[in-house]
Amino acid sequence: MLSKISFYLLSILLLSCTKLDSSDSSALEDDGLVPRMKPSKVEYTTIDDNYIATKSASIERFCEKYWSSENSNLSFLAAKNGQIIYERYQGLANRTTEETMTKDTPLHIASVSKVLTATAILLLIDRGDISLDQKVNTLLKTFLILKSPSKPY
Repeated sequence: MLSKISFYLLSILLLSCTKLDSSDSSALEDDGLVPRMKPSKVEYTTIDDNYIATKSASIERFCEKYWSSENSNLSFLAAKNGQIIYERYQGLANRTTEETMTKDTPLHIASVSKVLTATAILLLIDRGDISLDQKVNTLLKTFLILKSPSKPY
């Protein structure tokens, strides 16, 4: 009985899905070097100052509680609807030269970028700027995909 219900639910889910045109690259600006995403078509509402002040104070309390200024280097930014709600940079970018951390300090974020990239891609899909099934070559024209003899594209 459970397998029949699973089959019906899966069938309904698959039948309700539609495939978007994967050849559309209108979400990109291509200057010949590196393609860049165009600004979103979504119109965000402006966040009122009271909301920003409340959230900023809450984030500040969190940072003060968990990151003491004498022991840590910190680069933190929170944004909503394209507006910066909170920004904080503390500590040293370079201990040898005692250069302080700023918004322009390059940071090595290693594998954290995978999660951020996946999240950004899913947000772009949710906004309708790109499709989940879209080939990467429709976005990055010079990206080389090697064709496997056993699995032609």
